[in-house]
Amino acid sequence: KNEVEKRLQLLLNEGWTIPADSESRTVTLPDYFDGEKFRIGQEAFNKNIFTMMIAKLSGLLLLLAVPSILNILKFTKQSGTPCAAFKRYAATILHTCIWYRSEPNKNL
Repeated sequence: KNEVEKRLQLLLNEGWTIPADSESRTVTLPDYFDGEKFRIGQEAFNKNIFTMMIAKLSGLLLLLAVPSILNILKFTKQSGTPCAAFKRYAATILHTCIWYRSEPNKNL
């Protein structure tokens, strides 16, 4: 098996045994969370949204230059066409926008 297939098989065979989400839907913020700093960060994001979106898009495109990531994307066939890739990455960017506009202690 090639390296990409080995890595994917590891995720498929063993990854499901590692919990990624807890049963609880309650979000508990860490002690070091500073609500004022968080709001300042949200304001900075909203005042510079175009720059932030370009940065996010650039970051996603740069991932395509990482051979191990590109190989997995090719292997999973979830970004096989320009249209599919655009839809996938646009959805990712929109999802992160929700994070920047939501309260951190609320369920999304």
